[in-house]
Amino acid sequence: HVRFIPEVPSGNRGIDSNRGLCPTSSDMDQFSTEEILQWIFQPDFSTAPQVRELSGRGMGLDIVRSQVQRLRGTIQVETEVGQGTVFTLKFPRSLSKVSLLLVQLQGRIVAIPTARIRETLLFQELEWLQQEPPVVNWHEGAVSVIPLSEIFSEGRGSNLAEPKVGIVLDCSFGPLVVTADGLISSGEFIVKPFDEMGIAPPYLAGCTILGTGEVVPVLLPQALEKSILGAQKKKSGSMPVRKIPTILLAEDSVATRHLLEMILTEIGYNSVLCRDGQEALDKLEENRGLIDLVISDLEMPRVNGFELLHLLRSHEKWQDLPLVMLTSRTGDRHRQEAMDRGANAYLGKPIQPQELLKTIQPFLKKVATVV
Repeated sequence: HVRFIPEVPSGNRGIDSNRGLCPTSSDMDQFSTEEILQWIFQPDFSTAPQVRELSGRGMGLDIVRSQVQRLRGTIQVETEVGQGTVFTLKFPRSLSKVSLLLVQLQGRIVAIPTARIRETLLFQELEWLQQEPPVVNWHEGAVSVIPLSEIFSEGRGSNLAEPKVGIVLDCSFGPLVVTADGLISSGEFIVKPFDEMGIAPPYLAGCTILGTGEVVPVLLPQALEKSILGAQKKKSGSMPVRKIPTILLAEDSVATRHLLEMILTEIGYNSVLCRDGQEALDKLEENRGLIDLVISDLEMPRVNGFELLHLLRSHEKWQDLPLVMLTSRTGDRHRQEAMDRGANAYLGKPIQPQELLKTIQPFLKKVATVV
């Protein structure tokens, strides 16, 4: 059953008119059973009259639906009083399960199909033939070496410590050794192809989602071209290197946080995830000068969105940092207050990927290159 709560006491997170789910003046007879059942998938939805330790927080089926949608699937629910409830999950056949090796790379994880890995070696085991351009001896043949960070355009290779491993890939032009920080694990994963929201490089097969919710890009070695080695030589000179914009996400909903991360990863941006405004301030201090944009929810524990915005605009080091408010509070009063406090843009939930990207890209254009 879905119980309608016309008036919500303080501290309750059930259905209320402020969330716009169902106005208290509405006649429930005007809603179909299917429409009412969809309410249980809304963020923060709960039928509990009060928030308790194990219930009433609304952190349930919205997370399930978000995970299903990431895999381009659907979820349906049918229920009958006194009989029970059936949830039906459907996924497209286009999703493929692939054996992948998870690789540590500069604080993030990337994946490589194990079918395209010919050998993994410790970095100290590589037998160098020359350093510029880097070439090693592998099975009595000369094989070029390139940092995996160069392929993923991280642009921070010069600041890294010595890599720990070398991975011999089977590419279209022959073997290639890529270096990385370490190996994590291997296993069977579902690979989801990128959608048409952004233009992905041809050497990325798509992404997989770990049990933690982290979105991991999947390399397609056979799509790498030999010209990438020439590009590496140019980068070693005085040519400007593309800087990947880094966006800090302050959002207390786990599902929304990881959905935002997936959208930004697919378009090629880095993300720093924060559970509330206080953690956002801590991360800004830790990554001083490296954050290019902040996307913040309005309602969060500890430090909320308005408080975070006020603190940023009050400090000289952050007062020019662009901040986009993303919230379910879409009323004119909240929007105007955010803009008066210094927000650069104000977007409503549910997230519309195209609108989000169209909004943030102008603020990131100046983060085009670094020398």
